Amino acid sequence: MAIPNSASQQCRIAIVGAGISGLSAAYTLKKAGLSADVYEATDHVGGRCRNDWEDGYKFFVGAGSTEPQWETTFSYLHELGIEDQVEQQAGEASMGFVTNGKPHLMRLGGPVPQMLGQLINFLPAFPAGTYAQGIKFLALMGKYIKALDFEKGDFTALDELSDISIYDWCQQNGYPDLCTYVLDPLVSNMVCDNSHHISMGHVIMLFSLMTGMCTLKDGMGVISEKLYEQVADQVKLRTPVEEVVIEGSKVRGVRVAGKLVEYDEVIVALDAITTRKLVPGLSDAQRTALENCNYSKVFYYQFGLKEANPTLGHGAVFYAANEGGYLAGLSQSDDGTGHPMLMSQTRAEKFEELAAMDSDERLKLIIAETRKVLPDFPENPPKVHVYRWNISVNLEGPGQFKAVNDLKANHLNDIEGLRLAGDYQFLIASTEGSMDAGRRRAEEIIAAQGLPVPQLQRPKAPDPKREGSSGMKVAAGFAAGAVAGAAITAFAKRRR
Repeated sequence: MAIPNSASQQCRIAIVGAGISGLSAAYTLKKAGLSADVYEATDHVGGRCRNDWEDGYKFFVGAGSTEPQWETTFSYLHELGIEDQVEQQAGEASMGFVTNGKPHLMRLGGPVPQMLGQLINFLPAFPAGTYAQGIKFLALMGKYIKALDFEKGDFTALDELSDISIYDWCQQNGYPDLCTYVLDPLVSNMVCDNSHHISMGHVIMLFSLMTGMCTLKDGMGVISEKLYEQVADQVKLRTPVEEVVIEGSKVRGVRVAGKLVEYDEVIVALDAITTRKLVPGLSDAQRTALENCNYSKVFYYQFGLKEANPTLGHGAVFYAANEGGYLAGLSQSDDGTGHPMLMSQTRAEKFEELAAMDSDERLKLIIAETRKVLPDFPENPPKVHVYRWNISVNLEGPGQFKAVNDLKANHLNDIEGLRLAGDYQFLIASTEGSMDAGRRRAEEIIAAQGLPVPQLQRPKAPDPKREGSSGMKVAAGFAAGAVAGAAITAFAKRRR
């Protein structure tokens, strides 16, 4: 695909950040015949969506799963020739919860009699009140979902829930057990924070959008790798942007190594916190919106094992909110290659305490916590990688929904030539949201240049009802909801 050189391309474009959003923007521009200078502060691409490899072990850096309804993700998989990476093997995955210090697991998928048999053993994981509250909540959730208009993009039905946290809403409306045993574990593992910091509207949107879960054989990072292959000649690694310079409500360019490099268009493909720091010239409305966007903090330990842990098998468990301790969830992947991986994710409220420890002390603690639930987990795992995320997942906290909707409707173009392409603009935190934002900002530039906007080339989406949902090679919070939903529904039917 030919790219015009800088002399022949009249529009000078910069992209700040070579995470999956910035790569998506650069790739979209290239499809239209435009090039950009992509500035990346680190020595790697992909940001919060990449893979590390060591001695045959695959370590997930950030995102680990996706969903079959996502338009940009599956179009890219098709266009980049990696559709065969998709795995949908729910029947092989075990999911469950840790309550009273013990894991309660059941296998997703499979024959109904088999699932019902497992439910008999699974149901005691929760107090009886959880099920009564769950039945009531499912009916309420259905009413909200029906009020959403996805064709017109009208989600105002969630306005009344977007300014209150999950925890506060549940306490005020009679769902305390459901919060403790289902909703908090769900969000703690999906968004890496607890129910005190995430809006109730986010839960409704989460359930309304999801149609299943998928993993990729080589991890979600393979998308970043393939996008980078397409635009590698445009990416400037280890070249941090010090400031996006704005003068008179118009972009001038970016400051790099103390010097101004002029550009007509600058796509800022970064999280909201970093964007606020690098773009001091944001309009007041833009800055106010981004100040409503916060992110979780988490330590994510990944252990390469010689043999898969037999208790957990291929799947995940999520800790009830009242379990205490330092862990939010455990998950294990075993693809039969002899390199099983077990992941231990820490609780958000324990982040500062863990950060104050030295690395050896913290590792011993995490292993000890893991062994409480999985006694046969080794004291000295063969491989250990730890990822510390000071900016992990966009929280969709109280206040963000309205603030970002106002930003998108009225203020994205406050600064001429400035294109905000952060993950915070999507309805739920996801890699799809990052890629979608980068793609859309690039399409705006393409259209402004009078060029045809490239169309996504997505094949027919997988049918989650026919194919099954998750392969679940890492902790995926929605699995918690799926298990709980199955348990609640089955219990309700047995009571009739």
